[in-house]
Amino acid sequence: MSSSVFQANLQLLSQLKSWLQSRQKKQIHRSILLLNANSSGINAAIEAIASNAQSLLLISNKPTDTPYKTLSQSKINSVLGSQYSHLVFDARKGFSASALFASAGLVDKCGCFIILCPRLKQWPVLDVKHNRLLSYQCNASYSYFVAHLLSELQRSPCVSHLSPRLTQLKTPQSVDNDSSFPFNNNLQQLQLSTEQSLIYEDITQSLARNQSGKFVILGKRGRGKSTLLAQIAAYALNRGMRIGYTSDKRQQCQVISRSIENYCSPIAEYLPPDIAADEEYNVDKDILFIDELASISPELITKIVAKYAFVVMAGTYDGYEGTGQGLLTRLLPSIAQIQQYELRQAFRWYDNDPIEELFEKIFTPKVDEPSFDQITARNDVNSELTIKAISKQALISNKHLYHEVVNILLKAHYQTTPNDIQRLLDDPSYHLVCAMRKVQDEQSVIGVVIYVNEGNFAQNALAEDIALGRRRVQGHLFAQNMALYTHCHDFLEYSYIRIQRVAVLDKYRLMGIGSQLLAYTQRLANENNDVLCTNFGFTDELFKFWRKNAFLLVKAGEKIDSASGTISGFFVSSKSTSNKYKLSEFLHNQLSITLPYLCAFKPKIWRRLPQRLKNTAHSSNEVNHTIVLQNIARFVAGDILPQHILAECYYIAQKTQNTTILSLIEDLNTTGMAKQDRQVLEIRLQNEIKKTR
Repeated sequence: MSSSVFQANLQLLSQLKSWLQSRQKKQIHRSILLLNANSSGINAAIEAIASNAQSLLLISNKPTDTPYKTLSQSKINSVLGSQYSHLVFDARKGFSASALFASAGLVDKCGCFIILCPRLKQWPVLDVKHNRLLSYQCNASYSYFVAHLLSELQRSPCVSHLSPRLTQLKTPQSVDNDSSFPFNNNLQQLQLSTEQSLIYEDITQSLARNQSGKFVILGKRGRGKSTLLAQIAAYALNRGMRIGYTSDKRQQCQVISRSIENYCSPIAEYLPPDIAADEEYNVDKDILFIDELASISPELITKIVAKYAFVVMAGTYDGYEGTGQGLLTRLLPSIAQIQQYELRQAFRWYDNDPIEELFEKIFTPKVDEPSFDQITARNDVNSELTIKAISKQALISNKHLYHEVVNILLKAHYQTTPNDIQRLLDDPSYHLVCAMRKVQDEQSVIGVVIYVNEGNFAQNALAEDIALGRRRVQGHLFAQNMALYTHCHDFLEYSYIRIQRVAVLDKYRLMGIGSQLLAYTQRLANENNDVLCTNFGFTDELFKFWRKNAFLLVKAGEKIDSASGTISGFFVSSKSTSNKYKLSEFLHNQLSITLPYLCAFKPKIWRRLPQRLKNTAHSSNEVNHTIVLQNIARFVAGDILPQHILAECYYIAQKTQNTTILSLIEDLNTTGMAKQDRQVLEIRLQNEIKKTR
């Protein structure tokens, strides 16, 4: 290390220590520090931060030389519900927007959120070189997301910057009135706010009277919703009640889990959402708790609420659990006699927290939606509609446009995440098209479509490995699924336009705007000789929409999404002019091979398929037989893995009336089997198939 670098590190460390000490023993708001230094400077800085921290968490995807608690960005869900006085987030080698957003919620009041970053001018260029979210072979050269993030960070009064070349250490913002409540990991010693106490009394009194009821607690992040659920759960456990609790992921129920551990209860159970909603699951719970409500699909929530007599839910309508505002506009009004509460007061930090305001502006912007006259709109909306592509640069350059687009995406889909915004801005294969209507001399966005370019793989060993289930690359969802589905790498060479999201403001739905957005992308696909395709979780409403727009189902997924309770459907537009590939016909034939197998061995999947599709399950033709024989030959040769060819094996068993093969397929569909036992069965299946040839 040169003497100049050594002196720069010493000066940076001295400034950091002085700033950290100035924050101690003061009633101040949370702050963000952008910290740039070399490796030795960073290690010394972390030591200085730790010496001033009551609690410290490091979020980093690379190994650190420090003894402090460290998690990778992908593991951040394991600490949701915890609080730290100081959190260090390493963004030097790429980062996930979802992890960044979640990390901000872990910083306690008066705390400091330190973001390790490259030199600010270089950050947008360096980030895409390490971004793991980007599609394979997308060739990104600039992060528009980081550029947008930086522009907001640098304007915020709560963000400081420290590097060997630049020092902007801002005075922490003082708090006018301390109305927050101390965070305490020991739930039995926790003091509830007045708002929480009133809700707690109301719900527990209903429990004490053995009444049935549906209750929902809403609020922004950090309002103590999960803590309140845990307190109500503790009350129920003390009364000997049997409780169940659910969320999209088990980690999202950590606060309730800790409450259960404190009470050592054997009568509490976590239920995945699809199991909680399953009609076949025996209802033996006196009360069911749902945390992170909007992370679960509205369809599943409706089933769960109808199934259990006493349900207490908590969620945010203003964040990234999922449905967001859809909770208020569609789901909650559909639930009869639901009691709704809202927590407004900050629980984990002070009111008017600047970090909360900053991240809301970036990830959950609020906009005034265009005024709406139903009669006028239905008559004039199509004549006034403008549909046009929006570049990434144009999106971040126009703040109002950015806010409108993100607002629509949040309201329209229950699984929109910050990572989706990051991909849209950074991945060159992602494209945005907006439907705009002139309102009061301004163009307002009322609908969007996001489409993704996929495929165009070279003919090489990687393509073959993907088709045989041995490899998987980032992105190219439809292309990879079709190659694996057909065991044919040719499907990776084709050029696709996959519609990733279609969203229209609630007020403008059922006016044909979504269909016009699809027609626009269809023209793009035909101009470039691309295959227009999509995939989504099966619901009756969505299936009707895509059928209406001439999309043909070519594959049904074999796994149930626990958050939505649906299976994926893969569709190809029958209007695509790229019929030289004969793609839709070939894939639809493959589907007719798969359907009888699903009917026989996947009853939960089968129940979720449209009846019109089930009616075709037992049709067969010569093309099917030819395809099966080709794939079976490759299976016998050891090219195709057993788990990817069970449908074809079932077809052979039916044709040859081979009960041994049928029995082996049934055994291989058993869940919870040891890996070694499964391998034995797979070898036996391969040998039995050989005998039929």
